[in-house]
Amino acid sequence: MADAPDYISTSYQAHQRAYEAYSRDGEKAAHAAAWLEPGTINHWRFERMYRLADPLLQSFPTAEWLTVGDGRYGLDDQYLNAQGARALATDISDTLLAEAKNDGLISDYRQENAEALSFEDDSFDFVLCKESYHHFPRPIKALYEMIRVA
Repeated sequence: MADAPDYISTSYQAHQRAYEAYSRDGEKAAHAAAWLEPGTINHWRFERMYRLADPLLQSFPTAEWLTVGDGRYGLDDQYLNAQGARALATDISDTLLAEAKNDGLISDYRQENAEALSFEDDSFDFVLCKESYHHFPRPIKALYEMIRVA
């Protein structure tokens, strides 16, 4: 088994390559641009999920949020901030997060591994991980990290 590829590293590298394909210069750039278009089915689908956070946003208006696996231009961060929250977008790939910050869509971001977050315990009030959990090579480890920092 010594020659077997490291599954975890391979998974992280695949994620990075995937987001490079969606960058401005990538072959899927037009597809990625559609993520930002209101009035699409994709936008409606995301809004339905985001609205589940609205009671927390209304009850805790000064809460600090961390978004994990938010590499699609920080869309989760964008929603939270539009509702008046303070959020920080993170993803293992910073390719599209850097573009989002450059375009003024998000105010800040961090490149983070969900399985080894660099934040102190209790750094955030809430963590939002909307669609990335099933991509983590060791999801229980990522869940522990999200609970630790919240």
